[in-house]
Amino acid sequence: MGILDFLKKDKWRYVMQGNFDRPVWTTQKDKQFITEGYNRVVWVYACVSAISGAVSSVPWLLYRKGRGGRLIEITDHPILTMLNSKANPHMSGKDFIDYWATYLAIEGKFYAEYSNPNAPMAMYPLYPHYMYPIPHRTEFIGGYEYRLDTPILYTPEEVLWSKFNDPLDVYQGQSPIRALSRTIDTENEAVDWNKSTLQNAGVPAGVFQIQNPSPELQETLREEWRKRYAGGSNARIPLILNADKATYQQIGLSAMDMDFLNQRKVNRTEICAAFGVPSQIVGDPEGQTYSNYGEAQKAFWENTVISRYLDHMLDKLQSDLLPRYSDSLVLKYDLTGVGALKENEDKKSKRVIEQFKAGLIKRNEGRYALDYEDDPISGNLYFNELAVAGSAPLQEVEQPEAPEMEEPEETEPEEMEEPEEVELEDGDEEEEATEIQIEIAKKKYLPIFR
Repeated sequence: MGILDFLKKDKWRYVMQGNFDRPVWTTQKDKQFITEGYNRVVWVYACVSAISGAVSSVPWLLYRKGRGGRLIEITDHPILTMLNSKANPHMSGKDFIDYWATYLAIEGKFYAEYSNPNAPMAMYPLYPHYMYPIPHRTEFIGGYEYRLDTPILYTPEEVLWSKFNDPLDVYQGQSPIRALSRTIDTENEAVDWNKSTLQNAGVPAGVFQIQNPSPELQETLREEWRKRYAGGSNARIPLILNADKATYQQIGLSAMDMDFLNQRKVNRTEICAAFGVPSQIVGDPEGQTYSNYGEAQKAFWENTVISRYLDHMLDKLQSDLLPRYSDSLVLKYDLTGVGALKENEDKKSKRVIEQFKAGLIKRNEGRYALDYEDDPISGNLYFNELAVAGSAPLQEVEQPEAPEMEEPEETEPEEMEEPEEVELEDGDEEEEATEIQIEIAKKKYLPIFR
């Protein structure tokens, strides 16, 4: 083996040579993101709650691939139970998805333990700030170390691992709060400054200038200041000095000088932008980016809930959870109950119906696009073929229906009465009568099925 082959074999892509088989310590302050951001800043809490609430409200659907790529819906399966009903004996599926979205928004990563790696029947969320991936030389990930109390080692198959990509560390997640660190610090300082100002009656720091004060006078002034200006109940009470030629000089900046309110508005805008949540949704009365609240909700679902969270979760579940049961399973999320997207569903229906009427797609192709089951009777027909046959258009049929029977008087009497004149042998009456009726129906309604 040559030197080039040796170097190619021992090429370390993501960690230094000596760091394999060791836990990777996080480069971000995950717990502080919770204590300083989520727990203290109202806009962070509001944005995370809006995201997790929306994501966890969406039900999940499971399908099995049939012949020709046709999807057959499954209504009873452990995967559906975990996602829609009960993730584990102590937590509902909605709570599990809520935790998943919350940790992604706050820490940029999420871990869950499978009860049975081969065919999971339950999933348990884990604290991501106590979980540390263990890099592997050839398999990328060799396992996980969980340090809540006594260290616990997990194999890669025992853990569901989800994260937002961090360009500086492929083993860690990039939290939106990390990008907001300075903005959150500024917001917390602004709130603390405002609180301190209110506690001190809104009077900024300053100094008294007195000519030749005696020690007794200095102490008297200090005591008088404390009595009159301590606490918000003494707001704006003037301090009367018993001294000659005494002046007061302000050395602090006023709220107007600091542009306090405008700074907090900027903080709010940056926080909402980082999380992808329109400010109108989290209670900002001045948020005029969208023409109305409905447009803001629509943008929130399309740009954040679906593309950032639901698609991410779907991809992870499809690639990690479903193959443990079968490679033929397909998972989807159901958005039919989302009011903000209802208009889009109506537009989609109109578009599909117009394509069907224009002869661009067949009946079953349209029904598939609208998530209806196939029509076994006339599903392979185009609109003009259905029109000739007298069948109902696409939008009027939600379930397969038998073709409308023509009135007897419109048919020739000889053809209609012919089956009644057939003589049947004993024991075969029911079977042969049925066959004769089928033959007559084929002759009469065959153009509809072609």
